[in-house]
Amino acid sequence: MVHLALPGIFDSVASLQAFVDAIPCPVFVKNREHRYMLVNRAAADFFGIKRDELLGQDDRERFPESQVTEYWSKDDLVFSTGETNENEEDLTDRAGNERRIITRKSLIRLAAGDELLVAVITDVTEIRQAEAHNRYLAFHDQLTGLANRATLYKRLDEILGDPQPTYPAVLLIDLDRFKEVNDCLGHLVGDELIQAFADRLVALAGDKDLAVRLGGDEFVLLLANAGDTEAVCALILDAAHTPFSVGGSSVTIGASIGVAKSCGKCGTRNELLRRADVALYRAKSLGRNRFALFSPEMDEGRQIRMELEAEMRQALGDFSQFELHFQPQVRSDNGDVVAVEALVRWRHPRLGLVAPSRFIPVAEETGLIVPLGAWILEEAIRQVKPLGLGIRVAVNVSAVQLRQAGFAEHVLQTIARQDFPASLLELEITETAVFHASKSEIETLEGLRLQGVRVALDDFGTGYSTLSNLRQLAVDKIKIDRTFVKSIGQVADADAIVRALVQLGNNLGVETTAEGVETEEQRRLLRELGCTELQGFLIAKPRPLAEIEPRLQDEAQKLAS
Repeated sequence: MVHLALPGIFDSVASLQAFVDAIPCPVFVKNREHRYMLVNRAAADFFGIKRDELLGQDDRERFPESQVTEYWSKDDLVFSTGETNENEEDLTDRAGNERRIITRKSLIRLAAGDELLVAVITDVTEIRQAEAHNRYLAFHDQLTGLANRATLYKRLDEILGDPQPTYPAVLLIDLDRFKEVNDCLGHLVGDELIQAFADRLVALAGDKDLAVRLGGDEFVLLLANAGDTEAVCALILDAAHTPFSVGGSSVTIGASIGVAKSCGKCGTRNELLRRADVALYRAKSLGRNRFALFSPEMDEGRQIRMELEAEMRQALGDFSQFELHFQPQVRSDNGDVVAVEALVRWRHPRLGLVAPSRFIPVAEETGLIVPLGAWILEEAIRQVKPLGLGIRVAVNVSAVQLRQAGFAEHVLQTIARQDFPASLLELEITETAVFHASKSEIETLEGLRLQGVRVALDDFGTGYSTLSNLRQLAVDKIKIDRTFVKSIGQVADADAIVRALVQLGNNLGVETTAEGVETEEQRRLLRELGCTELQGFLIAKPRPLAEIEPRLQDEAQKLAS
């Protein structure tokens, strides 16, 4: 900013003209009637007007009435007080551009006694625009233009600090399968998807609501009124699941939502956001593509989970608390044992024998399934190989393991180190995991099959697979989920579904294993329907290998015959 001190007395306007023309800043001189008496070259360029066009005119000829009123009030103040003043104000130039200027106005007297006003202009338009842009960036997400975390905190503090009772709701939203879109189609398409979802979220927000992007694929919708929360959640889920056209592809994802309502008992934003995060975890644990409303019971479950995670990390130090149980798989026609599935158990020093359904989800969410899965593979082969039975070892593989770089190399190195035939290793991966697998993950499984490792599709019939999905990934076996096996002979639809799944396996040229076989009637019906293999309590319960080794073949054949 330039501050210009002018001499107090000049002989004439002409002598003043020579002085101000040497000044690089825009300078103009007015009389008491607000008419321009002098304009220097810089001012003429700034206004975009020739000096001859401006001299003798007043501001009404050039500027909007609202601006003229402001200019003249400041002029009159200088003339009446004789004091210099400095003001920041708007100016609309001849081309209609809005400028932001600082004008320093001073009074001067000519030798003849006439008083004039001299104004020096500093253009701060770019400075103010940069400041405004920085303020915008401080409170908005650059990719989507949505409010950011700082704005969310500010708004929540305002709402919760209002003396009038208000009942907002925080909807914490996490996009399902976004990482797969990034991995398959690239980050540019991922950014396009984020922008497209942001647009849909804004369209669902009310006038008093706030749509926020926290970062990555995590969003918040702050509802000013919690009364419509459930209906809004349903709309968000529908909006997230409706296909997006991005990067030349049609992409279908989903969303999980954690909801926390303000009810007077959580008076801080941190507590409200924490509750929404706890509820989001519950929504994900229930299968995603849904919303969950926070309840106090969730806090208890979260604490138990955190304790279990900490104890699991400690147990993975030497794996001494983990053990494998094995369950045979037999041919339906003659009862011969063709494979044993390795199932991990955790013998917890405080909780006793912990079922996989309790600790495996925690292991998958925290990434602990990676070291645990590696140990299971190694230990299963180590135990079964010395038996020399020539039967397959089936090991479950999590989608988390499959996403790990070098997964295939680790599997091949493990069987090579133990000199175990690749054809006797069967990796079981759930149908849902295969459906959501990226191209690179599918290629990983295909690469293992090329090396002789077998791939089985677990829990088949409960997920999303179609014939085209199965053709995308060649498998060696499909395992029919126990929910269908349990209902055969009792529910007509179950018989039809199992028959269709078996026929699908036949068409693909792969084996079909029925899980959860518990009765002779189920065994008989499954064999009649053409199912090639059976597994379940009727055949044998999962037990340590030492307990089933003596009768691994004889007893399995007797039970299945």
